[in-house]
Formats: sequence, structure tokens, C-alpha cells
Amino acid sequence: MDSRKLMEFGKSSYIISLPKNWIRSNKLKKGDSLHLKESAGDIILSLSNEEKELPQKKIIIDTKDKSIGWIKAEVVGSYLNCYDLIEIRFNGLETRLPQIKEIIRNLSGLEIMEQTSSKMAAKDILNPKEVDINSIIRRMDVILRSMIDDGISCFSETNREKMETLEINIRQRDEDINRLYFLSHRVIKNALKNPSFGRALGMDPWQLYSSALIILRLEKIGDRQKRIATLCLNSKQSKKWKNDVSLIYQDMRDKYLDVMKSYYTNNLAIAFEVETSNKNRINNCNELLKKSDSADSARIIENLSAMTTSIKYISRDVIGTQD
Repeated sequence: MDSRKLMEFGKSSYIISLPKNWIRSNKLKKGDSLHLKESAGDIILSLSNEEKELPQKKIIIDTKDKSIGWIKAEVVGSYLNCYDLIEIRFNGLETRLPQIKEIIRNLSGLEIMEQTSSKMAAKDILNPKEVDINSIIRRMDVILRSMIDDGISCFSETNREKMETLEINIRQRDEDINRLYFLSHRVIKNALKNPSFGRALGMDPWQLYSSALIILRLEKIGDRQKRIATLCLNSKQSKKWKNDVSLIYQDMRDKYLDVMKSYYTNNLAIAFEVETSNKNRINNCNELLKKSDSADSARIIENLSAMTTSIKYISRDVIGTQD
């Protein structure tokens, strides 16, 4: 930690020198404004809200000898690491252009600006300071509620065609959840690395971190709905077993609604109830697991157990964010 001496300036002011490296790295000069914030006996010094525009980050991705899965991982990773320009270079005729375009289209704010026979360039056109993290959480919540309801319907539906429609709808909404998750991850990381972004969002580092935890839990719950629906479609179980699953599933839906209510209203009593009742839900899953006679049915129960664990963690996040 660097120490600086406080010096008196005139009769009513005090001054302190700033590290030259910090001044240079932020391209500051005499007369520039700085932002001061008092916090628990400390003073946080940062660049003013009229901060100079940061240079754009660019990355080049070569597709040579790479699977589409590998390319997707690199593109998504670059997006999550806040690259503004992503250039994808081809070697010869690239036959996977539709798949690569689909990867880019599934990343909010990323637009294809240039395409030739040798490369494709995508640019982030979204202003992260205009993204509302709380609105993202509410949007993910709304989507999840419909996914859970459709997931429950999968266990009572007997018409194969209708079951397939339910499964497709859940899968498509999981893609929406993923898009929102990726967007929020990018925005929150930007805000944590650049304090002016956080101030523009109206969130301090702890609020950003807490929101990131909630969003992660929601994304995991979405993944579980997709897997449960696909497993239900492909498994053959008795009507009695499916009815038992449906009852457990409905109880988890109720607890999910409760925990999100506790989050929005900061209701600790509800959060504690969801937390302490989780063991009963896990026990119910374990009992039904003993009655499962196939790998698919066992995986359904495992995903339900994971779902209730994520619900429990949301309740812990609510409890843990109290002042």
C-alpha cells in the first residue's frame, strides 16, 4: 500500500499528491476533474463521470483446424471478456458460415459489420451504461416461470406431438435465458473493471456482485428445465411415477416463486423458510430416485435436486445481502 502525506494548503484546504503512474495510465492532465466518494471512513477517488472514451478491444479468431464447438467457445469467451471487435478469419472456403452467424446472433449487442470470403467482423454496438441489470433479472424470472410451468405440463401430457412442442418451447426459452446471462456477465464485468460504468448503472461493486450471483442461479435453473423436458420426452415411465414427479416439481415451482418474492421485497422470513425447507425437498427427490428404474428417470430426479439447490442458494443470497 502506498502512503502519502497530507499537506496544508492555505487556511481551509489540504492537498495530497497522486501517483504519477496512475495519472499517466489514465491520461489525466492539469485541470481534469476527479470523482470523490466517502465510504465508511474512506474516500474513494476515481475518474469523473466525464471520463475519456476507453480504447476498443479487438481479438482475431482463426477457424483453421477448429471444430464449430471450439469456435463458439472462443467467440462467446471473447464476448464475455468485453472485446468490442471480434474478427473471425477463414482459411479457404468456410462451409460453416450459417452456424458461425447463429453464434453471433445469440450474443446481445453483437452485430456483423463486415463479411468477405476470408473473414467476418462483428462489433458490439450496445452501450453497457444503458443496460438495466435489475430489468435483466426480472426478464429472466418471467421466462423461467413459463419454462417451469411447461416443464410440469410435460409430465401430465400424453400426446407425443404436444410434448415435443413443449420441449421445443422450453429449449428456445433457455436460449433467451443464455443471451441475457451472457449480456449481464459482460456488463457487470465492464462495470467492475471501470467504476464509471458502475456509477452509470447506479450500482456499487457489492450490488454488482450480488446481482451476478442471482443471475448465475437463474441461468442454472433454466438449464435444468431444458434437461428435464428433454429427458421426460425420451423416457418411458408409469403414470404413477410421473404424477409423483409432478407433485415434487409443483412444490419446487412454489418455492421458486417464494424465493423470487423474497428477493424483490427483501423479505427475510420467506428467504429463511425456503432455506430451511430445502432438506425436505431433497429427501423427497431421494425417495423418488429409489423408485426410478431407468437412467433417464434418475437424471430427471438429479436435475430436480439441482434445481432446488439453486433455489436454496438464491435464498442464501437474499439473506447474505443484508446490511
